[in-house]
Amino acid sequence: MTISNIAPYSVAVICMFSIHAMTFGEDMTEKGSLVGKVLANFEPVGQTIEVLADTNVLGQRIPDDSLLVNKNNKGIANVVIWMRPLELKEDDPRLSKDVAKKQCTIEIDKGHFRPHIAVVKAGSTLSFSVKDGLSYIPDLFPLRDQKWISEVSATNIMNRKFVVSEPMPVRVECGRHPGLGSWVIVSDHDFIAVSGENGAFALENIPTGEWEWVLWHERSGIIQEAVIDGKSEKWPKHGRKVRIENGNNSFGEVLLKRDQIEPKQAAKEGEKK
Repeated sequence: MTISNIAPYSVAVICMFSIHAMTFGEDMTEKGSLVGKVLANFEPVGQTIEVLADTNVLGQRIPDDSLLVNKNNKGIANVVIWMRPLELKEDDPRLSKDVAKKQCTIEIDKGHFRPHIAVVKAGSTLSFSVKDGLSYIPDLFPLRDQKWISEVSATNIMNRKFVVSEPMPVRVECGRHPGLGSWVIVSDHDFIAVSGENGAFALENIPTGEWEWVLWHERSGIIQEAVIDGKSEKWPKHGRKVRIENGNNSFGEVLLKRDQIEPKQAAKEGEKK
């Protein structure tokens, strides 16, 4: 699906913002920024999801939000980059003490969950708000926190507090409309970004030092190889090491292949050749 077919607000919005320090011997008061971009080297195949309930409102099928590629520059939206790990010890200097951002809302309208990737901080509250008059059942199955299944509607706004961080993104799947949903990332720190509609991402106020950064997309899971600034690279599952210097830093331009994001489609194209 191309981003030109969706509303601007459908691109992931970070509601709140982890990387394992290779050493804490450096001055943690010095900060740097990190920017990058994730692009596709292929044309996406538009996909839809079959609707099994409330077809009178939603129709028989709706666009699949799991892969959004910008038709102009082939930027991939909703790629997540985070500093490893997402969970930190209480004495870790990277632990966020910012209590200002304590609320994030996922709005559900016409079967779409916005933002598609919600980033919340451990101890914060996530709300679900319905805009189309239907009823939805967001099912959440975290690895560390309690499971949550509850019906939400225009008159029944539900709140969920995340007590602890989660090691991986948590799937939100609608129990009433299978295939519809979103993702939630729960972290102890602020060093997380989600690529926008042009594939770009940016992080600020990162402590200087060498850190491990994890790239993730819902179609591929953790990404361990890519062409970055024209050069093929592979890195361990626990992340690509990038050193943050005081000032501006670049992760690079990341180019992903179809078999990383659309393996079934890549296999089909391989059979045709």
